[in-house]
Amino acid sequence: MFDLVTIIAQTAESAPPVGGPPQEPWAGTMNFVVIMAVMFVIFYLLVIRPENQRKKKREEMLAGLKKRDQVVTVGGMIGMIEELDGDEVVLLVDRRKDVRMRLLRKAIESVYASPETEKAAKDAAKETAKDAPKDAKDSKAAGK
Repeated sequence: MFDLVTIIAQTAESAPPVGGPPQEPWAGTMNFVVIMAVMFVIFYLLVIRPENQRKKKREEMLAGLKKRDQVVTVGGMIGMIEELDGDEVVLLVDRRKDVRMRLLRKAIESVYASPETEKAAKDAAKETAKDAPKDAKDSKAAGK
């Protein structure tokens, strides 16, 4: 009811004075359509597009899962993938107690670590370890 009264009041205020230049009947409607189109574009750019990108990235992550990847579930549990079977995944949660969990692939939140990333991290650590003594010798020599 309030909206109808507001619209009628705005229409009455925007009416041209008697004897003034005539106004186009669709001018107010075109302004409304343009404003709505701009709002939709902004909404699309700020909400819809980023969400679609996140969904696509998650689907790629879930499709790229492989054995021996360490993953985090949506419940916060960390485990290593032992078996992949379609939409189901078997996680080894505790190696000492031989605790395994079977859950759906979509219950995996993220990859915690994979063998490739662990190997790359170890290689990087070895490289920095090799470079560290040289740097230490150089700094001692420069200090003397």
